[in-house]
This record gives sequence, structure tokens and C-alpha cells, in this order.
Amino acid sequence: MVDKKIGKVFPSIDTEERLLVLARLRGLFLAGVALVVTVSAAPAANASTSGDVPTEAKVVKVVSGGPPSAEAVTPEEYAQLAERAGDPLSTQERERAIAAAGCWSEHTWYEGQNAYGGAIWRYNQEVGWCGDGMTITATNKISTWGSTYVPGWNYKGETNRNVSYGVGWNIWEVRTQGQFCLVEYFNCIQQANVSIFQQAQADGGLYWETSG
Repeated sequence: MVDKKIGKVFPSIDTEERLLVLARLRGLFLAGVALVVTVSAAPAANASTSGDVPTEAKVVKVVSGGPPSAEAVTPEEYAQLAERAGDPLSTQERERAIAAAGCWSEHTWYEGQNAYGGAIWRYNQEVGWCGDGMTITATNKISTWGSTYVPGWNYKGETNRNVSYGVGWNIWEVRTQGQFCLVEYFNCIQQANVSIFQQAQADGGLYWETSG
């Protein structure tokens, strides 16, 4: 029966040639099946949407915090704040701190959390300053840093800084921005650009806010 059907399809070739043609056709068929399977699987293999982010790595809410008032520090502790910021006090800045009526420091943070309430990343900003009650007499160097707590999230660093007023004024304002990125291959599939604003006052008062 098989030879008879082959004879009808290929009436002018012998049995050996028929088998060779069938083998070639079978190879073409299998190659076609493999191509269809590869094309169908490709989109799933390359998919990288926010829907693929694990629940524990997905930011669903943000919280911020800081002390209700600035912390009084000695001139020596104020100098240590500058050391931690990577820019030690100059002789003039140190003399201003010693002569000031008071010096203060304050640390504000902004944190992204997942659906379980676990921290994913945290952005921090710390400032220190001195005043005589009427004017700012010394402003410390500003420290910012980021922490990540879930694999895949990276802190990309401080991306913007704006400082205004300061020595000789009754306030000193600092606003910085930091960036976090959930990396897949070479792209961010989720990212956060967060900002912290602090307003230091000559009498040790402080106002802060966060956004992002």
C-alpha cells in the first residue's frame, strides 16, 4: 500500500529515490515544527513586565520618619558629623561652631515597603548646623545614603541637590534626591526617585518633608 501511494505521487523515480525524498520531507517537517515552537516560546522567555516582579520586591507603599525635633550636639560632635559627610570642617567653620549658642543635627529617612510591610529600600539625609538664636552661624556638610534590603534592588546614588540660605540667614534649606532601581538585565523594571527636604532654623528648630 505504501509503495503504491508513493508510486502515484512519484511515478518516475525508483524505490531508493522515493525513500530519499521522504527523508528530506520528514526533515523539513521537523524543522518547521521546531521553528514554530521556538517562535511561540520567545516572547515568554523575553518577557519583563512589572507583573513579573515578586510580591516581596514590589513597592506598594512608602513611609517616612525623623525625630520630632533636632538633637543638640557639642561642637566636637558637630565636627564629627562633617567628618562622616566626607568634608571636614575648616578652621573658620570650627571657630563658628565653638562660638555658636548651640549646634544641632537631624536625620530624616524615606522608605519603600512591600505588601508584607517589609522594607525594600531606604533613603537617608542628615544635616547639622549651628546658630545664635537669630541667625545660622555654621552649616555642616550634608550626608545622604541609601540602603536596600531585597535582592535585585540597587541604590543608584544621589541624583540632585539644592541648598539655599545658610550662614547669616535665619534658616538653612537642603533638598536632595536619590534613585533606586530594580534591575533585570540592563533595565529598571521598577524604580523610585525620592526626595527629602529639611529646613534648619537658627534657634534649633527644624521642618522636614519627603516625596517620591
